Amino acid sequence: MPAPQTVGERVPASPVPRQLQVKGFKQTAAFLDARSAAWLTRSGRESVEGRVNEDAASQRLAMTELFHLADRQQWQAARAAGRYEVSTRGKSLAEVGFIHCSLRHQVRTVAEAIFADADDLVLLTIDSDRVPSRIVYEGEPERFPHIYGPLPTDAVVAATPVHRDAAGRWIVPGGDPG
Repeated sequence: MPAPQTVGERVPASPVPRQLQVKGFKQTAAFLDARSAAWLTRSGRESVEGRVNEDAASQRLAMTELFHLADRQQWQAARAAGRYEVSTRGKSLAEVGFIHCSLRHQVRTVAEAIFADADDLVLLTIDSDRVPSRIVYEGEPERFPHIYGPLPTDAVVAATPVHRDAAGRWIVPGGDPG
């Protein structure tokens, strides 16, 4: 059995490697079979030279839904402009270089840490397949998705108002894990 391959290395035509190490991820996509390899090729995850496209492969291994808490007025202005360029509370994309996002299980933590005293928020649900910019998972100890470029408003599939319960705790729409 061949050793795991790093993204960017040549993928042998046959036999298909049983493991494919994706750069930037600690997990290994184990048991890659011929069907999976064919899917990678058909869906553009592999370039014509037989190399795995790192950005596309990383995005496909990531969850499709990303989340971003936004001030309602900033989101309304972005809708009018067709793109959203706020990184996080009080910081622009130009200042930070990326837009902070979360996975569903991270939303409450972000709401309570960054937006503890905020009001009038919306939770943006982002379809990562519609985001043309690079999405990178970064941070320690927990990794958060970051969008390295403006967010087209048509990539946002929902903008749901976020409210607090009677105790003042954030109620996260769409199933609050936490």
